[in-house]
Amino acid sequence: MAKRKKVSRTPRTPKSPKMMDGRDNIRFPGPGIDLIHHEVAVNLFQVVNGEEVLLETLNFQGRMLIERGKAYTNADGYRQVDFISTSWTATAWSKSLKQDVLYILSEGAEQPIGTIVAETKGKDFPATIQFNVLFDVRVGNRTVIEQHEGRPAGHAFTTIPPASDVRTDLAPTMSLFGTDDIMDIGVGANDRGEMVFRRNPPASFLADGGLILLRVKPIDCNDKAGTTLVHFAELNLPSGPKGLPPQILNQVPVLQNPRLRRS
Repeated sequence: MAKRKKVSRTPRTPKSPKMMDGRDNIRFPGPGIDLIHHEVAVNLFQVVNGEEVLLETLNFQGRMLIERGKAYTNADGYRQVDFISTSWTATAWSKSLKQDVLYILSEGAEQPIGTIVAETKGKDFPATIQFNVLFDVRVGNRTVIEQHEGRPAGHAFTTIPPASDVRTDLAPTMSLFGTDDIMDIGVGANDRGEMVFRRNPPASFLADGGLILLRVKPIDCNDKAGTTLVHFAELNLPSGPKGLPPQILNQVPVLQNPRLRRS
């Protein structure tokens, strides 16, 4: 009987274990209320014969509260969170107007819904944030613009809220704005010599006695700190068995906005 030849086999290289990217394990947080501190830079121009002449850059310091809903998968297959701005103020001193300028959320107006949308299917971050706010503009102690719509947006956010735990490196600069973020303002004077403002003045404004035409254009927004103040999951307490510690029930209940509730 013929002898079988020995076949030399190259030893198999053990397969490398499949690696997991830990960042893929980061998910959108549950519903809650966030406090966000930020800076907003705005250019103030004077419009002269149709040309924009830069007067100054206003640097606003802002504080905003947003209420977030439950994360879900939208019709395009991306994870999404809806939110509403519930409080906002931002202030800056204007050297040109020699007065304080205040942005404040419009009272009594139903605020539009903003969105946080994952940029990749199958994971939550990085995400795009689109803010939508209706706000008033006050110069000194007078309201000069009511219910102006602001729509800043930014990409590549990696935490919610942005700049979590005062890590500003986690919050990219937001520099995308809608064209309707631009404000045109006419400045005039009344019979008492007091400064008066007119939103979107007509072309005849200067000929009719107006003093100057101003144009406001946002530059960017940078988040400086973000803290989650309320986790709705923590407040959804059951009716409770007997003997439930009373300190668990001593929180003031916070009801989530019905526009953000999802089954």
